[in-house]
Amino acid sequence: MPVTNHSTQLEFSIKREIGYKLFVPKQYDSTASWPLILFLHGIKKRGNDLSLLNSYGLIKHAEAAEAFPYFVLAPQCPAFTSWVGIRHEVIQLVSQVISSHNIDRSQVYVTGFSMGGNGAWDIAVHSPELFAAAVPIAGWYEGEAAAHINIPVWAIHGADDDVVSVTGSTKMVEAMKAEGKDVKYTIYPGLKHDYLVMEKIYSEPALYEWLKKKGER
Repeated sequence: MPVTNHSTQLEFSIKREIGYKLFVPKQYDSTASWPLILFLHGIKKRGNDLSLLNSYGLIKHAEAAEAFPYFVLAPQCPAFTSWVGIRHEVIQLVSQVISSHNIDRSQVYVTGFSMGGNGAWDIAVHSPELFAAAVPIAGWYEGEAAAHINIPVWAIHGADDDVVSVTGSTKMVEAMKAEGKDVKYTIYPGLKHDYLVMEKIYSEPALYEWLKKKGER
């Protein structure tokens, strides 16, 4: 019999359990609205053991700060998948946290490291309506997707990254510039693919000034 072409629409639902850490500012007052940062971890932190996220990334910085003024939502990606693979579930989780706390919807941001940097780029492409800005660290994505990014991006990468080449960020930044998009780029000389890249940017006051400015657009 000859081969014929077909198209159909399918509807299905998937239930997935996702653990997460939520940092709530010490000074939180529910009568005021607060900004929220979604933090996406790297590939080695996947699974169902939330202790892997202890003292890690933006959670570590928020806990160490005397008065960190942002909520930080840090979900844990299940094993054998990626942030791109569970994008819809992550967005649903963010919406749930926004609904259960007094979050300023104009100041919701996304950042992530390595696989999380890839996830931050992906969210910037697919869910710009929910986020005010994205900060992908040591990430990568398809350059042709830059045309669909309609939120500001500050890309970060270590110059000597030996796992995810710095070209992963460079190509995306160049593609965004070619499209006339709002993009900023920082390359840290001498840094490889390690947590020092996160330590450096998350300790930088200019990052939070930039986020606040983009949330006030």
